[in-house]
Amino acid sequence: MNSSLSIDKLQDIWQKVTVLHSGQTYGGQHNNEKIEYLNHIE
Repeated sequence: MNSSLSIDKLQDIWQKVTVLHSGQTYGGQHNNEKIEYLNHIE
C-alpha cells in the first residue's frame, strides 16, 4: 500500500481545509491574543 500523496493532492486538501477553517482562531499565550487556527499546525 502506498500512503504518500502527490503535491497536487496535498495542495488541494490544504486549500479545502483553509476554507473550512476560515475565521477560526484560538487563544495565544498573551491576553487577548488570537492565532489563526491553521497557523498553529503549519
